[in-house]
Amino acid sequence: MVFTIDIGTTFIKIAVFDYTGAVKYAEKRSAGFSVGSDQFEVDPLKWATMLKKLCTGVPVKILLDVECIVVSGNGPTFIPVDKSGVPVGNALLWSDNRAIAVADEIETRLGYPLLPNFFLSKAYWFKKELNDKYRRTETFLSCPEYISFLLTGEKFTLLQDPGFMDYYWDDEKIDKLGLDRKKFPEYITPYQIYGYFKAQDIIPELTQKIPVICGGADYSMSLLGTGAVNEGIVCDRTGTSEGINFTSSINQQITGLRTLPHISKGKFTIAGLIPEAGSYLLNGDLTKIVDEYSKIIDKFLGNGLKVNEIRVVGGHATVDKLNRLKAEAFPFPLKIYPEWSDLAGNAVLGSVIIGKYKSIELACSSMIKEKICYNV
Repeated sequence: MVFTIDIGTTFIKIAVFDYTGAVKYAEKRSAGFSVGSDQFEVDPLKWATMLKKLCTGVPVKILLDVECIVVSGNGPTFIPVDKSGVPVGNALLWSDNRAIAVADEIETRLGYPLLPNFFLSKAYWFKKELNDKYRRTETFLSCPEYISFLLTGEKFTLLQDPGFMDYYWDDEKIDKLGLDRKKFPEYITPYQIYGYFKAQDIIPELTQKIPVICGGADYSMSLLGTGAVNEGIVCDRTGTSEGINFTSSINQQITGLRTLPHISKGKFTIAGLIPEAGSYLLNGDLTKIVDEYSKIIDKFLGNGLKVNEIRVVGGHATVDKLNRLKAEAFPFPLKIYPEWSDLAGNAVLGSVIIGKYKSIELACSSMIKEKICYNV
């Protein structure tokens, strides 16, 4: 079985899956974060504390059959830790844009702009504005990397694919920004083992020396958790924000959308984002969600992309009225996936890495199943 962990913006979740995709245990707690006028941050120690509480509920008989752990989390989130791995400040969440204040300086130094909420921008802002904490920092980690560190004692940076390098760093970028190279860990891919479990303080009853895999961004795991690995399948990942990802075999750039490598090798995701989807839902304004959703799907279709079906996962997947409105907007099938399907993507990745399936596609076909289908 695969033990999965996801540190979301709103919830921390754990689930244990067997190799048919069946959920053997699952639980979640509110993540909790503080919001200012232009900042979103959380104490990473709260994540660790809540994760321990969640893990104490897993029955020992289930833990005995666990063969690997796969971690995912929100991002790009920035966590500075000292030489003991203790955070020297709060995690700056993916939505924290304070680095916009130094965007012009970054562009001058590099010769091109960087998005303010991405990792390297946050690192530059952190050195400039919180220099005392910067000097006490030994390593910068992302959210899933930090949790993987707690489980293994290892420190790496997850790079899903070389195609993401524009959003990461190299020695030249680090030097131009006047940052310390030693604070940026060595790269590792999701298909490599991050380390081996030794955190009995977090999961006391788990005694096996099993591999820990850092799956990285939660949106990538949602792609696997809905089986969105073939051309023309759209994963509609819902929650605090909403990401609508078209799976493509072609690296096609479309204005207003973002094309990035898919976690399934050789494929790409062409994506649009609804940043305020969670707020719209809380305010009961479903029409705003559907309007923005429709604009993104129309942009897919208007640029020659053939949508075969849409697969919905996450918090909004339980809102029947919203699902029906989305289904009415377009004629192709709209499939709803069960509550823990985002974590099922972690289980798919883990099952492939430890050799239970020969490919991501085979694992998805065996482990991933929809709950409801509209427009059939």
